[in-house]
Order: sequence, then structure tokens, then C-alpha cells
Amino acid sequence: MTYFRHFFIDGQYYGSGEDKIRFVHAEAQEPMPYAMFCPTCGEIWARMPVENSQREWRIIGGYCEKHPGVSPYVVHGSLILAWEPDLYDCMPPEMLKREFELHLRLWEKEIVERS
Repeated sequence: MTYFRHFFIDGQYYGSGEDKIRFVHAEAQEPMPYAMFCPTCGEIWARMPVENSQREWRIIGGYCEKHPGVSPYVVHGSLILAWEPDLYDCMPPEMLKREFELHLRLWEKEIVERS
């Protein structure tokens, strides 16, 4: 079966990419749809639904672009999840560009503040 993950941030559609089955402890699992919840403002600012997946939504914490969180090293507004490396592989070009720009902004901020 083919799965397609869609990417929505603040109501804007960023495209979709083909997703795949994951193996967790040797068990095949369909891709899980995610909703990102900002612990500062309480908004669900990103949604990543998956076509053809029977999995239930998982709401996960992640700071929106407006709220940097408690650590200066958190890339707020990013959808890259440490425990979900395959998520990066199905991001469409527009999402990859957005992720690159978010990470670059954090890097530039750190370089400017240290200078």
C-alpha cells in the first residue's frame, strides 16, 4: 500500500511526500499522523496527516516559530523529529527549504550573538 504524508503549518499547505511502513521492534507499523502542539501558546500549529494509514493521530509537543522554548538550541517551528528519521525523507522540497531556513536562522543567531 502507498502512503502519502501531507504537511500543513499554520493552515498553509506545504505539499506531500510518499511515506512508508516502519519497523519497530520487528513489527511493521503504518506511518503515524502527527499534530504539533506548542506548549507556550497552546496552539496546534502543524499537522501531518497520512493518507491510507489506519493509525490514530499522535499529538506531540513542539514549539511554534513564535515561541523559542526554554533552550536556545531548539529550532522552534521545525518538524524534524529525532525519533522519526524517515519523516525527513518524505518531506517535499518546499518543506525541506523551510527546514533549512529555520536551522540557518538559529545558526546565524548563534554566530552573531557570539561575535
